[in-house]
Amino acid sequence: MSNLTYPANLLADNIPYILFQARPYITKLEQTGSQDPSTSDYIRLAIPPQLSAQDGFNYDTTSLLKTEALSNFMNGEFADSAKGALAALMQEVGGIEGLKNATQAMSGKSTNPKEELLFKSPTLRSHSFTFNMFARSENEAKLITNIIKKFRELIYPTTVTDTGNSFYQFPHEFSISQHPFSGGGNGFPPIPNAVCTSMESNFAGGGRTVLTKDDYFQAIDLSITFQDLRTMTSDSIISPIDRDGN
Repeated sequence: MSNLTYPANLLADNIPYILFQARPYITKLEQTGSQDPSTSDYIRLAIPPQLSAQDGFNYDTTSLLKTEALSNFMNGEFADSAKGALAALMQEVGGIEGLKNATQAMSGKSTNPKEELLFKSPTLRSHSFTFNMFARSENEAKLITNIIKKFRELIYPTTVTDTGNSFYQFPHEFSISQHPFSGGGNGFPPIPNAVCTSMESNFAGGGRTVLTKDDYFQAIDLSITFQDLRTMTSDSIISPIDRDGN
């Protein structure tokens, strides 16, 4: 398992950093307890210049007018003959929308739909990071190269063969946190279960391509995006999230 840190003096100088803990994907058939830390890879990168978090939610728009009309209709507040006539009229004009349009055209008035939002679900959060890495030595140039290679290794699937068929084994999943770990007290929202959805390595960091004398790229911008595996609830924000590693 890997344990990679950039810059090389990050821990010694107590530089705040983002910890990426990668572990084999846990299927629904497996136990969901804490994993053996020895099966995880750790990558620590100094906090990037830009760091943001976004929460999103899905709401559906509904019309209270339709709800009230349907309730009145179903509760028998119209005579049977009126119900039959209404049903025939709706069929003639093309359903509820056709009836509404015809009524509005005749009256010159638009019906207030009494719309309101109904909560549907939280969205799966997306998290993007861009790290500007500059090699100050040959060792750091090799370190940056190894970090990019390790990320690419972790975020791609492997192939497995079963009963003569070839399958993709899911890539690693990640937990992402800011350190020195503050338990979320400084406002950075912990990311317990996420997968990488895209990664870009710009080998012309700073706007130009520069090679060291050993043919390593001197400046690389790493942009990497993750998405939550599961939606969050208020309970998961209130409850502390356990992690392996520091």
